[in-house]
Amino acid sequence: MVIAKVAYPDRFADIQMHEWVLDFYQNVYGVYKATAKELRSAQWLDWTVEAGF
Repeated sequence: MVIAKVAYPDRFADIQMHEWVLDFYQNVYGVYKATAKELRSAQWLDWTVEAGF
């Protein structure tokens, strides 16, 4: 999704990566939101929150 959003910003403008990745972790791994946030941080994606990406 990061690559798609960067390559086609107009097509993916409605997707907030920092929220999308939380939904992804919750749906794929069946974890709670707090754990999904920890996973996002562990994968160095905290910048998506700060940048509004």
